[in-house]
Amino acid sequence: MSIYLRGNIYWLDFVFAGKRIQRSTRQGNRQTAVDAENALRTDLARGVFKLDPEPPPPPPPRHTIQELSELLEQRWKVEGRCSPQNLSLLKMTRADWGATVAEDLTAVDLQNYLVRRGEQEYRPATTNRILQALRRMFSLAGELQLGNLTWPKFKLPSEKGNRREGFVQPSQMTKLLAELPDDGLREFVEWCYATGMRKSEAASLRWSYVSGKELTVPGECCKSGEPHTIQFGGVLPSIIAKRRGRRAFEVNGTSQISEFLFHRGGEPIQEFRKSWKTACTKAGCGNLLFHDLRRSAVRDLLRAGVSQSTAMRISGHRTASIFRRYDIVDGDDVQQALDKQKLYRAG
Repeated sequence: MSIYLRGNIYWLDFVFAGKRIQRSTRQGNRQTAVDAENALRTDLARGVFKLDPEPPPPPPPRHTIQELSELLEQRWKVEGRCSPQNLSLLKMTRADWGATVAEDLTAVDLQNYLVRRGEQEYRPATTNRILQALRRMFSLAGELQLGNLTWPKFKLPSEKGNRREGFVQPSQMTKLLAELPDDGLREFVEWCYATGMRKSEAASLRWSYVSGKELTVPGECCKSGEPHTIQFGGVLPSIIAKRRGRRAFEVNGTSQISEFLFHRGGEPIQEFRKSWKTACTKAGCGNLLFHDLRRSAVRDLLRAGVSQSTAMRISGHRTASIFRRYDIVDGDDVQQALDKQKLYRAG
């Protein structure tokens, strides 16, 4: 056994049961430290010395959903998948689950979430996208070996019957546009009705995307991740002309130029649910969804004789299967088809 000074405290160094042990005497005075050494020798000789218990293992790491969502966002950036839709999905997921500890997540929590969302009248598809994002976070955590994170055994709800089939007639759109505020929202709606562009995609459009008589939407703004170009035809030239005349806005009395095609005070148009609902009510459009404009654009392009490939280029659809879901058939279409059949058979 030896005694040595470490800093201002004396320590003992000895071997017991085949293990080298270093123990503090907690004394800064050498004589009292020697007394502690002698007492330890006595305990060793009597066989009453005991090793200190092993310290408990450190608790397993714990991660919040917020932390996992940041990792998923990083992965999406690497994969080029940080579209406005995916970023919006992460925002919703963080709002609902951000503070939750992932290790504590249970199937009961997910079930309660489904019930709560249902009571708030959210569509099953929207809820499923959030749960799928959560599940992807758990999968990514496993890939990165962050701990023993296991996704609860939980079946996502069916989306059967979730498909929307609403669309707006030209006469309804005329009334709707008249009721919308003339602060950029009117042209925004008219643009989406003509092109079938998604709301988030249209909100992200910048003047830097415009070249001559066409506009190229970059892939990072598209849900598909693939860029697409729209030449200015139909009502688009008049919309572009109106927006050019409204690029300027004032901040504290100083005139500035907006980089966005559709803006309010320089900021892109994003939240307008109240204005939309009020205008729909006044125009007699009922419970019209903004996304119904996309269905309407696709349907009317095809009814006008535009080829599917050209219509897909305008709307930005990547696959024909999804595109065909927007080609809504109503009673008038069936009636016209039967009238044509009658004329054909009449010779």
